[in-house]
Amino acid sequence: MSAQRRYGDPVGMTLAELNASLKDAKRRQQAARLAWRIAAERNPKGDPRIREALQGYKRAKAARQLIDRQIARLQAPKKVSPKGLAFLIAEEGFIPHAYNDPANHATFGVGHLLHLGPVTAADRAQWGSKAQPKPRALVERVLRENLANRFEPAVREAVTKPLKQHQFDALVSLAFNIGIGGFRRSTVVKRINAGDFRGAADAILMWDKPSILIPRRRRERELFLNGTYR
Repeated sequence: MSAQRRYGDPVGMTLAELNASLKDAKRRQQAARLAWRIAAERNPKGDPRIREALQGYKRAKAARQLIDRQIARLQAPKKVSPKGLAFLIAEEGFIPHAYNDPANHATFGVGHLLHLGPVTAADRAQWGSKAQPKPRALVERVLRENLANRFEPAVREAVTKPLKQHQFDALVSLAFNIGIGGFRRSTVVKRINAGDFRGAADAILMWDKPSILIPRRRRERELFLNGTYR
């Protein structure tokens, strides 16, 4: 592995390579910081050697931060965990057949919209009825596909800070309920990207209409903050 690859462009490296490079980057940053301090102590104020040493330290620090960000990106959750899936199902409800949602649109399983308008006979034939429900495995597969195609990518793309698994799970639950557009524009996302995770957790509670959603928002906040799945 070349020095340029180690320190100049960590994108595309494996996690093992990045971790090895991070150790070297930390040593280089420490050495550069020491060189800067020595230059400041031994030379008069304004001496160009102090500025050069400072610039060297800044470059070493930036190289380490770049590796840190790449490691965080590779380690970031890519999909909802099994516990997160169970959490979402408990919040949304599990109906293993075609049904009409509160807006009277044909829906299946865990909030999977079939089409606008009420359930038809063809929907019941394909997606099941109360008398002939579909197996749980199908419901979960459809839900997983919805998450993989829409909601998980939406969270990954909107949030720029590294997330822990329970934080990712909580945000997917929120996005699933309020919609991708609302999630992207939310104060929750803005605060996370500003590094204010506590403020982001509190902002989850802003989505409290209708009031029946308040208990869910509290559970999502608790999951985001503390990893409490119920």
